[in-house]
Parts: sequence; structure tokens; C-alpha cells
Amino acid sequence: MNVKIIKPSSYGMDGKLIRNPRMWITGLTAIHLAALTPDSHNVSVCNEIIDRIDFDEDVDVAALSAMGPQIFRAI
Repeated sequence: MNVKIIKPSSYGMDGKLIRNPRMWITGLTAIHLAALTPDSHNVSVCNEIIDRIDFDEDVDVAALSAMGPQIFRAI
């Protein structure tokens, strides 16, 4: 099974998606979920602040991990 765990970015005051090639602090939920997933599954993590989401990727399960500022992007 192919599992994709996505941590979405958020929108800035100008309405544009926030992107940054470097991150100083990140949430650990997505990484912990990936580590706890059984080895029989293929798991990848996408942090949208750094990576672009491949919406055409063939996955069986897509999981979102978001906090307050990312909620609007997540839904």
C-alpha cells in the first residue's frame, strides 16, 4: 500500500502559499506517523513549505497533518 503523509503549508497575508527552501522548526506528527507505519507499506512524507505536492501521484492513502494556520490549505 502506498501512503502519502502531507503537512500542508499556509497562506500568507497576500493570499499566496508560503514556501521556504529552509525550515528551522517543523512539526513531528507526520514523521512519527511515517515511523509507526508497518514496513509492509510504502510511506512518503511531503512538507509543502519545502516540497511541492504531487497531486497526480498514485497513492492508496493520503493523510494530512495540519495545525491552525494550515487548516485552510488542508481543507
